[in-house]
Amino acid sequence: MDLTLPNGALVVTRWGNYVCVGDNSNFNLIDCRTGRGIPAIQVVQGSSSASSAQILKPACAAITDNEFLLASATGSGQTAIGIFCSGAGEAVRGTLQWSSYPRALAVEFPYVAALLRNNSIEIHNIIDQRLVQIIRFDPAMEIRHLVQGPGFSVWMSTLAKLLSFDIFQSQDPQSQGQEASEQERRTHYALTHVMARVLIAGRGGVSALVTTPLVLGADALLQNGDVDKALQKSEEATATLSSENRHRERIR
Repeated sequence: MDLTLPNGALVVTRWGNYVCVGDNSNFNLIDCRTGRGIPAIQVVQGSSSASSAQILKPACAAITDNEFLLASATGSGQTAIGIFCSGAGEAVRGTLQWSSYPRALAVEFPYVAALLRNNSIEIHNIIDQRLVQIIRFDPAMEIRHLVQGPGFSVWMSTLAKLLSFDIFQSQDPQSQGQEASEQERRTHYALTHVMARVLIAGRGGVSALVTTPLVLGADALLQNGDVDKALQKSEEATATLSSENRHRERIR
């Protein structure tokens, strides 16, 4: 199917049957099944022409097959908000707020990372829209890109130090050593590796952002005697692993 874009496109993201397109002034949603375009929001709120929005490259991200996150700058341009909307253009969830307009967005459910122009990354919880972390980088790093992909496995030394395990031995003496060795290898790999799906690129290198595994966060809280907070964190993780959650495999 050919889609006509009268104002062109500076950014495009797709999930399933829906495409989100951002030009120099507006976001539009397109249903690929019908080719119908639906106006969403302006890149800069209240702008009467494209001239006020030309300095901003629109930022958006796909959350699910029928949900997108669109970044819209306030009229003053000092702050920006993130609006979740369905493929039909209807607002869902609450809104996010950033201290400046994002250069790029990346999703690692249930979190969304926003690369800002002050060489920092703000991370919000998609489910309740809370700001959970701000990562500030040395200006010399010149962070330029934030991207997400299918991911790759990375080793975490903190997990390796925290977790230990025992191997169940085979009852067959002849295969006991071989089976134990292979099971130990697989178990060790599973316990000490996590998936990295969000990458940042700056001057001189590329780094990965990974979600802190539940066991590390819960252990830190328990070490400080915050049992209630540890239980709450576990319940929140369980909620994101529900059968209705399309991203449940991402934080296992």
